[in-house]
Amino acid sequence: YEAALTFMMRIVIVLTAEEKEMFPVNDSFYVQNYSISSMRDVLRNTEEEILGNKYDAYNRLLALFRLIYSGSKHNKFTMAAYGGSLFNPDRFPFLEGRKSNTSFTNTPADPLPVDNRTILHILESIQFIQEDGEFSRVSFRTLDVEQIGYVYETLLEHKAERSKDTILKFQCSKD
Repeated sequence: YEAALTFMMRIVIVLTAEEKEMFPVNDSFYVQNYSISSMRDVLRNTEEEILGNKYDAYNRLLALFRLIYSGSKHNKFTMAAYGGSLFNPDRFPFLEGRKSNTSFTNTPADPLPVDNRTILHILESIQFIQEDGEFSRVSFRTLDVEQIGYVYETLLEHKAERSKDTILKFQCSKD
């Protein structure tokens, strides 16, 4: 649960930083390869059938989180390292498909197979609210530290529990 909460808060922080132009949202390399703000629209314009069969959006998010943590000094793109525990890839290595007590600096990742449809639903649940049957886009531009704290507290109100019963069962027919 803590990993899921951290994953969601990473997205909220990035959306806030992008809307406040604290990240290089005017750099085409960043927008095409990392930006969360543009990712939802790209996924929404993808055929439904393809969304369930592609897995690059989750990998892109992981790459963005690593970029924020470690920074980049490349001739095409430079970004400062922000560090901190929220974006630390070693905090929850299983999110990247690595074993515990491994480092992202020397252990290859084999990311979880999270399809693009799932990422689209995650992004839409964060970026849109529904009121009276109408969807409206949330602006992160004016979020301050206190309001980000409220988002965190709201996410904390949810809980995950292990079920003792079967929740979903598939039965294959021989036909």
